[in-house]
Amino acid sequence: MAREHHYCGAAWTRNLAGMIVVPNVPKFKVANMDRIAARCNVPRACALLVDDRPENIVAAERAGYVGVLVDEQTGITPRIAKNIMDRLKECAQAE
Repeated sequence: MAREHHYCGAAWTRNLAGMIVVPNVPKFKVANMDRIAARCNVPRACALLVDDRPENIVAAERAGYVGVLVDEQTGITPRIAKNIMDRLKECAQAE
């Protein structure tokens, strides 16, 4: 999928889509998650990275975030969407 179709959850990060390719993408993803979680005041356990790259999911989970792996062809299926919503509901109820 083209880079212009990928967006982070926080609008202020959308300008990152135009950046050059970063050599260590998993590290870059975690750094972005750190910024987003801090800016949105969300605990790591309630910040989700939805990605089609297993290495990005592993890096996010090692850093304490929730990783949701999707297939690059099918994207977010109804089952995955339900999983995401269930996780977000759990976090909302814990607050």
